[in-house]
Amino acid sequence: MPRHAIKRQPWSPEEENRLREMLALKRYSFNQLAPFFPGRNGNSLRKHALVHMGLSNEGFILHKHSYNQRFFETPNPVNCYVAGYYAADGHIADNPTTRILTMTLSNIEWHQLETFKRLFEYTGPVVDTSYDYAPNMCALRLYGAHQITADLERNFGLTPRKTHRLPAPNLTDPHLQLCYLAGLLDGDGCVHISKYGFIVISYVSASRAIVEWVKGFTNSLNLLSVRKGRKGEILTTSGIAAYTYKIVGAKAIDLIKRIQCLKKEGLPILDRKWDNERLNSYIRDFEARHGITIPIIASSTSVSSCASSALSSSVQPV
Repeated sequence: MPRHAIKRQPWSPEEENRLREMLALKRYSFNQLAPFFPGRNGNSLRKHALVHMGLSNEGFILHKHSYNQRFFETPNPVNCYVAGYYAADGHIADNPTTRILTMTLSNIEWHQLETFKRLFEYTGPVVDTSYDYAPNMCALRLYGAHQITADLERNFGLTPRKTHRLPAPNLTDPHLQLCYLAGLLDGDGCVHISKYGFIVISYVSASRAIVEWVKGFTNSLNLLSVRKGRKGEILTTSGIAAYTYKIVGAKAIDLIKRIQCLKKEGLPILDRKWDNERLNSYIRDFEARHGITIPIIASSTSVSSCASSALSSSVQPV
């Protein structure tokens, strides 16, 4: 026998019964159980319970912190928004003992993770995850996330390794789809004024399917346009495997106002992106310049009929 080989003590039926009974109490982690099993450590207890005894890791592993596992069970405006944000910036990972749902953001979005923590009823902290190669980062990690990720997959198509294959959400209600879109755009979208003076909403993703959905859904909204017949196209980003869809001008303002209205319904949309003074000033100037008022409307109902009477044939293209 090699000098470095370690002879493992076989497990007795008495030890297995004791392990099963103590895990059922849900009071101890594997490391805390180790003193009750001389010659064994937490890792060996965990491996034996999961691999050799066939126990499910869900239901007996002690979770230091708790949260609402059924948050995504039934789609509603708030969890559709959060699901959209997780579709953009979230991550689902499996390790040998559990499943983890993680959201990692820049420290400037710490308040957003605190909001998600409150919505999930999570009793743990938002943690600093800064490294030399990724400074000023923070994260919200939910361990044992079996039920919550199952609902994310069923209702929204979120799975591990979703980056290149994120599908359209399994939603049919237009208002819930709008809430999901708001979350997607808060995570992977950009609202800016171009160097040509046009207001632009851009959405970028490595998944062609979700970009196609964004295009199709926004087209279904019949957003107000002063340039008749113009349709946006999906663009490929040179050098990387990513796709971009842009909404420009009056259409962008129409969508911005709808998303601003969602804040009144309790959705934690990012004010720095959707409700800042520079953006609102641009919208006021645009409406004054064209002699129109774009209604604030959160549903999928078209505003074209509300504003078309105010548009004149002499309006300059935007």
